[in-house]
Amino acid sequence: MVFATEGVKRNAMKKLFIFSLLLLSLSALANDGRPIGQEQLPATARQFIEKYYPNTVVTLARVEGMSIMHREYEVVLSDATRIEFRGNGEWQQVDSREPLPQGIVPREIASYVAERFPRERIVGIERDRYHYEVALESGAELQFDSRFRLTDIDD
Repeated sequence: MVFATEGVKRNAMKKLFIFSLLLLSLSALANDGRPIGQEQLPATARQFIEKYYPNTVVTLARVEGMSIMHREYEVVLSDATRIEFRGNGEWQQVDSREPLPQGIVPREIASYVAERFPRERIVGIERDRYHYEVALESGAELQFDSRFRLTDIDD
């Protein structure tokens, strides 16, 4: 009889553990994409906005992904610029209706575009570990590797 009681306790603990995980997962999903105040953005993200967009106001900021490992922030500015930041506050994507401020786009990419597409302006950029992708006013997209070499054009 002692063994049966321990088995029941073990099953109850397993069920409680599974239920707790389910509850935790559901609460994380419920908070995904929730609005936050600008002051809740990482310091690096706030500094980026202050440096490159000093004359705009943050109209929306929200956090996506509640786990520390997968947290991202999305910000919409008063001029309709959208910026996505990694959990540590580094930008990963900037999309705008206007040309991006000087300094956001790496110098090598900006020079390449100015030389080969003199009538175009860069209105968007996205980066990850391995590549950069820039969007031009015409809608064309240029992809560069991490050494700033052109790898693809999508027009």
